[in-house]
Amino acid sequence: MKSINSKQLGGFHMKKNKLSWLFLSLMMTALSLGMSACSDDEETVPEFPTAQTISCSAGDTPTLAFTANMTWQLSSSALWCKFVSNGTEYTDLTGEAGTQSISLKITDDALNFTESTAKITLTMGGQSQEIATVTRAADTYDVTLLDGENELSTIAIGTTGDLTITVETNFKYALDLSSDKFTLIQVKGSENQYIIAVAEGYQKNPIAETEDVKLSILNENKDKIKEYAVTYTGMDPNSIKISGVNKWGWSVTMDGTDFSYTDPASQATVSVGNSVTYTVTALNDDYQFFYMLEGGGQYWYYAEGDEGLWLHATKDGENVTIKADAVSFASKGYVFAFPAAKYETVMASTNINKAIDESFIDTYQSNVIMEVSQKNASTGFTVRNGLTWETLDCQLYTGDYLEPFNSEYSVSAENIYQVTASAGSSLMAYPSLSATEWEGNAVAYDSSLQTIEGILEPSYDETGMMYLQISIPSTQEGFMFVVFRGTDYLNKKILFINIQ
Repeated sequence: MKSINSKQLGGFHMKKNKLSWLFLSLMMTALSLGMSACSDDEETVPEFPTAQTISCSAGDTPTLAFTANMTWQLSSSALWCKFVSNGTEYTDLTGEAGTQSISLKITDDALNFTESTAKITLTMGGQSQEIATVTRAADTYDVTLLDGENELSTIAIGTTGDLTITVETNFKYALDLSSDKFTLIQVKGSENQYIIAVAEGYQKNPIAETEDVKLSILNENKDKIKEYAVTYTGMDPNSIKISGVNKWGWSVTMDGTDFSYTDPASQATVSVGNSVTYTVTALNDDYQFFYMLEGGGQYWYYAEGDEGLWLHATKDGENVTIKADAVSFASKGYVFAFPAAKYETVMASTNINKAIDESFIDTYQSNVIMEVSQKNASTGFTVRNGLTWETLDCQLYTGDYLEPFNSEYSVSAENIYQVTASAGSSLMAYPSLSATEWEGNAVAYDSSLQTIEGILEPSYDETGMMYLQISIPSTQEGFMFVVFRGTDYLNKKILFINIQ
């Protein structure tokens, strides 16, 4: 067995001690390094800034300022809020410790009509915290109303009674009209064009702003976004509207008790009694009547109250009633209505009781209320004694010559009349034909069907009405008759005279 001496042991112990001290030294160094690392971590705890609020609108570029004590990262919760660095936009941004001034870009992405918010979060040292709330203002409701290319602040409708408007908005809208005095119709084929018009029954007088008529623009929630006052200037002061059953071809009996006209569809005679009503629409109901009556182969102007005026119109607002006086002669007349502004112009060119050219009717056709002929429906003639002016009894002819009168002279039975008179007397015969139908042309025949010369003379009475003066020869016996020939050279009527 090999022995170990103390010298050897002593050396071994020395080596062992040296190793122990080396291990201890290494342990102390490691401990020192660990303690040093813990101390460094405590010094770099992230310090977050106080949270802030930023108010802005789309298109703004506000600044976010903060201080970071270590490497940091920013993030935004909304795509419309971005970070800008060196001209580049980011939704996340990183940087080193220090004082920071970050530009934000606020876009119009997802912009609507309520406020929107974005949260900005700062991350440092593994920790995150919201450091800013960005509030973007709601979008503004934009409304533009156009008349053609002209922007409107109010809707003023002129004398035409309507206006086409264009609505431009940045939102879905609805229109609301606050009054039934106007109508609103969308233009066919257009999404944003409308016709606003004065409603039937309100087209006469002005509608002022004081009447508080509004056109409102509403959003999808029916909230009123904008409103426009709607006004109307009223009718053109020079225009007039006349409505009624008929204006042309009226007849009225000599006693004024029965107005009638021929229905154009059925050709039947329609009787309406002793008056005819019309509706005359003019600005503020301000209109005047103008009468034009036939007399002496000419037309004359008459005013209400003039002697010889047998037609009369009365008004109650826009309601007009026309009546006729009883007369002993046939005539034809017209009633016109002129708005006050135009009446003065017409009167300036027309003198009272002065002759008026028939072209006046064509010129002012739209102002005619009624055209009417007054004639006796039962006899078709008014015959007076030429000396006493007494009206004689004149009736439809029922004698033996009806057929010859019809075949030889082309005059039907309803236009052949008879009267009794003395030889040598004088008659005034009104054939109930207008001046446009008859101008005094007639032929007299005796019982032998021979013409009688020199006994007929057209003339005019004190009212200007044309009649035929018939001087019966003192030697005339039996009967005679007079054929009345029209302006178209056709025979119109026959007056058969029994001689007593």
